[in-house]
Parts: sequence; C-alpha cells; structure tokens
Amino acid sequence: LFSKGLINREDVEVRFYGPENDLLMKTIEKFGLSDVVKCHGVISREESLVKQRESQVLLQLNWEDPHEKGVYTGKIFEYLAAQRPILVTGGFGNDVTEALIRETNSGTYCPTVGDTENALMKMYSEYRSEGAVSYKGNLEKINKYSYREMARRFAEIMDDLTDTRQRA
Repeated sequence: LFSKGLINREDVEVRFYGPENDLLMKTIEKFGLSDVVKCHGVISREESLVKQRESQVLLQLNWEDPHEKGVYTGKIFEYLAAQRPILVTGGFGNDVTEALIRETNSGTYCPTVGDTENALMKMYSEYRSEGAVSYKGNLEKINKYSYREMARRFAEIMDDLTDTRQRA
C-alpha cells in the first residue's frame, strides 16, 4: 500500500513487543520497512496492556498450522479486553479465532493479502477522516470471554460436580 501510494508512511507505526526475533528483523529490512515497523523488546504485561489500549488497531497473526484450528492464543483475549479493533490475518480460515472475531464484532478477519489490504485501507481512511479507528465490538458478547466470567463459569461447573458427588 505504501508502494502504491495509497497510505502515507508518516501516518503508520507498527510496534512489536517481545523477545528479539532475527527473522522478523530481516523481513523488516528486506521489505524496507525499518522506518515504519519498530521492535521494542520485552515489556511487562501491564505495560503491554497499556500499549494495546492506546493502539489504533491490534494485529493478531493467526496460526499457520492446520492442527491448531481449535486453539485460541491468550493474546486474543487480551485484545478483546483492550477494546480496540483487531486485524486478524493468516491461518486457513474457518477456525476459532475467525468465529470469535465475527461473534464479538471486535475486528476483521483477513485470510488473504487482498483482504488485509482492503481492511487496512478502510481503517486508514477512517483514521484520516476521523482521527481514530472506531471500535464496534459487542461488549455483551465480549464479556462472555473475560477472565472473570470464565472463572465464574469454571467455579459453577466445579460446584455442580461437588453437588453431584455429595448426592451420590
């Protein structure tokens, strides 16, 4: 999108946080993105959550292993809590992450490069015209996946099991 002149490089900053990754660094350099993509190293979980909430869009790189179609990453739940639009790319589609994004209306699932470009253009246009990318997540549905709600449901199951055993 930069090379097509559709997005202004000065308007974009992609931030990665985590352990140093040589492959990522080489890929950034290979595509001439060092001015746009920044790798910041490891930060605390608390700092990570702050960075997520201040971002315009959160990037979720989906699993590329077909055996992982039923596996959520912990990151996706952090992203839901951040209440920022999530751009999910990669994977093979028709998996749990795609279903979660659609159910909660918390972002856009982009299985192809073309889908990713279209989603980025929509977000960029909104950012340029409104000064921010709006969040349209369904909080009622998102709250079903909060740590608090999942712990409550787990406790409920444990209580049911305990009651069943006591009656037996």
